[in-house]
Amino acid sequence: MILCIKPKKVVVIELLMLRAFLVVMFFIFTLNANILRVGYSTDSFNELSKKDSQIVLNLWFRDMLQTAEHKAEFTFYDDITLMANDFNTGKLDLIFANGIELVKYFDISQMQGAFTGGGKGENTDNLVEVRRKSTSADMLKRQEIIKIALLQGENPSKIYAQSMIVKEYKNSEILSIYTRKNSAALLKLFFKQVDIAIVPKKTFSFAKELNPQIGDKLEIVHKTDISLGTLGYFHKNIDAQFRKEVTDLAFKEVQSERGQQMLVMFKTHKLVKVKLDKLDPIIQLYKEYQKQQGLL
Repeated sequence: MILCIKPKKVVVIELLMLRAFLVVMFFIFTLNANILRVGYSTDSFNELSKKDSQIVLNLWFRDMLQTAEHKAEFTFYDDITLMANDFNTGKLDLIFANGIELVKYFDISQMQGAFTGGGKGENTDNLVEVRRKSTSADMLKRQEIIKIALLQGENPSKIYAQSMIVKEYKNSEILSIYTRKNSAALLKLFFKQVDIAIVPKKTFSFAKELNPQIGDKLEIVHKTDISLGTLGYFHKNIDAQFRKEVTDLAFKEVQSERGQQMLVMFKTHKLVKVKLDKLDPIIQLYKEYQKQQGLL
């Protein structure tokens, strides 16, 4: 057996290295206060290029946080259940998804208000039901098949069609026609390819500005408080000061050139704070849907 005794100087150096290692590990495990872990549902991109959206969001959050020496870890989820599990177990600090995804899969009790995109006026992302002025509800109720145009994906529009529209026209077969863009849903209605379009209020307003004939021939027949936009929420366990700092930085950075470019890309005009009560109408809609499906 060979006994090796290290010089005292070597032992001291190794002890210092061990201490340094432990200090580094301590900061790694406590650094979450300075690392913003963001999750984004790719289904929320919808009308946007997924690749371009990822690039813009990554750059925006990176630039936004580096001014305060913070960092962001961005994860894009194709599977909303995986994203919900990561949030519900505290692995994400900030999430972005549409209302139905949030209500259906996430633990709302773990959420705190954050921010989302906003339009020129109030509630511009809210769902509206649009019909041709030449078509009445009574006329539709006499049809065997009623065609509805709406955005593809798991979103409030789909649940609205499968609950409120089905309820109103219970004696007709409801056929959903899914589109890649909300504007395409309006055009299908305009050209008499469908009977109803479900779109955000801002889509209808913008379409009327571009083509006055749309305003002449189409009209909103039902307005709702149901948001069709992507909503952002913090995890309630995130440090309050860090949450405030991130929010302040977001509203400041959105005024920059890159921030303005991001708003244009996501077809929104400004950043607005969002509270939990924004989900209340969506919760009621989903309960109505579950009731009709015999799930409650």
